[in-house]
Order: sequence, then C-alpha cells, then structure tokens
Amino acid sequence: MEKYATESARWSAVWNRDPGASDAFVYAVDTTGVYCRPGGSSRPPKRRNVRFFNDARAAERAGFRPCKRC
Repeated sequence: MEKYATESARWSAVWNRDPGASDAFVYAVDTTGVYCRPGGSSRPPKRRNVRFFNDARAAERAGFRPCKRC
C-alpha cells in the first residue's frame, strides 16, 4: 500500500510539511484556488477547505493554479 494512499495520511503530510510527500501528491485549497506540494512553506489551510490530487495536472484540470511559493 502506498504511504500516502488515504486522505488522513495525506492530511498528516500537509500538516507536518513532510518533504518526502512532495512527489506523491498535491493539495488544493478551495478558498484560494491554489494547489501546493505537501512540503511547501505555505501556511497549512483549514482541513475543510482542502482537496487532494494525485498530481499537479489533475489539480489544474479542476481549476486550481500553482502556489507561487512552490
């Protein structure tokens, strides 16, 4: 099983800014319209506003733009 296969594992990676998760998935924030890598330096968002994607392309297809910090 993949280390970041569940939403709770992904959320934990985002909250802890796990740099090892940066190639595993991206997360997007509904309130800002931005997606970011889990190890990014941006402030962690509220969990209720987060959506997870397997890659940046999927997040962009859903209408999100890349984080300027990442």
